[in-house]
Amino acid sequence: MTRLSFVLGFAATALAKTVTVDWDIGWVNRAPDGYERPVIAVNGQWPLPFLEADVNDTIIANVHNSLGNETTSIHWHGMWQRGTPEQDGGAGISQCAIPPGGTFTYEFTAYPAGTFWYHSHDMGQYPDGLRAPMIIHDPNNEAQNDADDETVLWVSDWYRDEMPPLINRYLTTFNYNGAMPNPNSSLINDQQSISLSIRPKEKKYVRIINMSALATYYLQFDQHNITVVAIDSVDVEPQSWAALEIVPGQRYDFILEGLENPDRNYAFINQMAVLGLQNINTLVYDESFGDPESFTLNTGDLSSDFNLVPVDEEPLLEPVDHTITMEVNNLNIDNVGYRITQGPDPYISQRTPSLYTALSTGFNATDPEIYGQVNPYVVNAGDVVQLVVNSNDLVTANNSGRGHPMHLHGHVFQVVGQLSEHWDGDTSSFPAVPVKRDTTVLFAGGSLVLRFRADNPGVWMFHCHIEWHLDAGMAATIIEAPLDLQREGIAIPQQHLESCRALNLTTQGNCAGNTQNLEDTASCRVYDTDPWGALITGRGGGNGREARQYGHRVIQPVTQIGNNQHLSSVLQQLKIRSGSVSRRLRSSDRSFIVAPRSALTANLRGKNLNLYRTDTD
Repeated sequence: MTRLSFVLGFAATALAKTVTVDWDIGWVNRAPDGYERPVIAVNGQWPLPFLEADVNDTIIANVHNSLGNETTSIHWHGMWQRGTPEQDGGAGISQCAIPPGGTFTYEFTAYPAGTFWYHSHDMGQYPDGLRAPMIIHDPNNEAQNDADDETVLWVSDWYRDEMPPLINRYLTTFNYNGAMPNPNSSLINDQQSISLSIRPKEKKYVRIINMSALATYYLQFDQHNITVVAIDSVDVEPQSWAALEIVPGQRYDFILEGLENPDRNYAFINQMAVLGLQNINTLVYDESFGDPESFTLNTGDLSSDFNLVPVDEEPLLEPVDHTITMEVNNLNIDNVGYRITQGPDPYISQRTPSLYTALSTGFNATDPEIYGQVNPYVVNAGDVVQLVVNSNDLVTANNSGRGHPMHLHGHVFQVVGQLSEHWDGDTSSFPAVPVKRDTTVLFAGGSLVLRFRADNPGVWMFHCHIEWHLDAGMAATIIEAPLDLQREGIAIPQQHLESCRALNLTTQGNCAGNTQNLEDTASCRVYDTDPWGALITGRGGGNGREARQYGHRVIQPVTQIGNNQHLSSVLQQLKIRSGSVSRRLRSSDRSFIVAPRSALTANLRGKNLNLYRTDTD
């Protein structure tokens, strides 16, 4: 098998090794769809570097935040983090976000093997580019060893506007049906199209990841079936499919086999559900064959992952010890905006990360009330937990696809019920050997029934992987065996604690950082009425004169412009060429004009346009 040619390979050895990366997270300009915009890079590189290791290796990632005015974090999507829940990377759950200028070290075991990705888990940030594949090899995996070659595909929607203003508009307006911003483009491997070389009769091991903020994707190869061999790190009995559907957060591994006697090249297409944006790519047997014939993706050929069988043939987990039922509803809250419940309330990030509360409150850690409005559910060690999620919202009005992609940190779960209507409690149709994965679909208006064994003490987020829905509060928190967690003696690294202090956040006590009166949680239920994602915003009275930090570090407003003044004349007065204004981001009542070279930011609030001088290049 050939390792990925464009990433650092590591020799398979009997002994686990340490893989260390040093990452500086900052901004660069890129134009993956032909429209240049700032994106979040690692060490000045975008697309970001792959992270690759062998199973059971130790991964050490030293992450420095050079974003200037945004916090950040890195989640290792699909890693179980057994014994290291503090390394999971969820800001507000397992850590405080990394402040601007701060450095944060993650250290964890690369387990399990499979296809994963790393991405920001801090308030809507990863669609701005902070996401990339993470591959954990198993030298003993038969399907990989039988293949002749290996490649990775990743698909994603793409927005030309940066996330902070999009999030603000989405969450602060009356949004009765939860309409989300539509992406401008579709990307594959952060490009508009790719070519994939293949030889006759070659077996190519292909990994595909959906890194979208919104879009479900379809994938189909002209005249070639695919053989699915793994999903979300779970090996499955091989199944031949004509086409594949993949929702945000999911991963599939499949074998693509070359034809015996090809006489032309073939197209393959990845296409967004509902919106229909697509990338038309080429499967190349011989460059001399020229361009492939036209090909239309057929969604009638899609197969269901519900019928896949795990190789380990784990039987249906029973009896159930603890059933948790969650209701998903749309809300338009007066003086707040649009939110989504997953449980009693929309999720609100707290002053004390939920893991830190579990570690610092003794026997009180079993009381869900002290965690605040994070939809906390406490489960005991060894319990068979059944999650029932009922969709009552209007997701059908959106352009995400079939419903909500639900992702659980720290576990894979059995998918035992996936219904288009609400579950009536009947278990007779549950499969004897259910499919397992860590991300699956809750159908609009339907129910999802999952089971897992609570064998990994920690604090684990369970949330919709449509980034807009997560930002709106569609998340819950599984507090798993908190007393066992305390007995394990998890020690939060000092560097992690310093991140909290730099952001004026707390590291002990209840959700509000109260160590004396754990029942005092009133301040834990206050909504952010002016949300800007991971952006650090200035405080002000809402009159447009505050220093709003957006995309560049803002120092002071330098002038104010009335509606009757022409922008170009003001730019001339400030000796700023209007041609240097590089992008304009609009919302219903705000406009942003940013000129990186001349260091200007403009913010429209109400009737006046306020210009801000920044200290960027």
